[in-house]
Amino acid sequence: MIVLARGDVVLPDRVLSEGTIVIDAGRIAAIEAGAVDSVRATTIDASDCYVVPGFIDVHVHGIEGYDTLDGGEAVAEIGLRLPRYGVTAFCPTTVACPPQELRIFLNQVRDSRVAAIPGRARVLPAHLESNFISPDFRGAQPASCLRAPGASTSEGDFSTRDILETIAASDGWLDKGHGLDLTMLATAADFETRTNGATHMGNDDAIVFVKGRVDKRDDQPKLIAMEISRPEINIDGATTLTLRVRAPVLTETRVEKLRELLRSHPGESPVFVRVVGPEKETVLRLGDEFRCDTRNGLYAELRVLFGADCIA
Repeated sequence: MIVLARGDVVLPDRVLSEGTIVIDAGRIAAIEAGAVDSVRATTIDASDCYVVPGFIDVHVHGIEGYDTLDGGEAVAEIGLRLPRYGVTAFCPTTVACPPQELRIFLNQVRDSRVAAIPGRARVLPAHLESNFISPDFRGAQPASCLRAPGASTSEGDFSTRDILETIAASDGWLDKGHGLDLTMLATAADFETRTNGATHMGNDDAIVFVKGRVDKRDDQPKLIAMEISRPEINIDGATTLTLRVRAPVLTETRVEKLRELLRSHPGESPVFVRVVGPEKETVLRLGDEFRCDTRNGLYAELRVLFGADCIA
């Protein structure tokens, strides 16, 4: 048992001054105000310190001169250095790269996940920015490594199939549950072509999340889209906020609470409310006095008020 004593504990809704955290068998067993009986525990004096949860960074290319594509033990070295910055778990992330570099990287991630070492940030499933990004939106991606998702012929030194076979390699990266997050970015026309006419959600400039899997049943590995959704995107706090709420939920009390929430987060984002009735859906645009800043926890408060799926 470990006791973190007399620190200022940062909780979801407040800071508990001179609080105590009791950790038993690797889990938080109790959070108490003041001191606790800790005769049989290892006590760490956290006086004059803040005690906060570790950060989970889902997009890490590197740190302190190490890059995830450096080879060797790069992923492990990154994990060794992140805790000093408060990061206790991370998704190693790559830009588009040749299959041999990708294979080395995935093997590093697999090894680091299997052999978790105390004192290092925990390695989560990999995030691949991937080779399947439209050249029109490539940003910092090396153009020589970009491939069309459905291409069957080689371009340069490797093909689309080479990349997919590396991801779905026989050494069991996915079969053993390590998982990965794969980024694809295409123009709307190319997206519809590559997905047999699947909708791009009615907007030529839409950015969507596609959840899927690698299908290895045929000779040609394929990426299969299972679910398509729009992410919440916040650009300088000025994104449009759209709420989708069932009509019966809009009680007078909740409407007043909504007014209070928006006024307590003043900003530049316009607010729309899609009221879902039994036969039709009505869209209301709130006045400029309710323009808000969608950062700093507003989404979380709105979900408490109207439900987890209220952000349209």
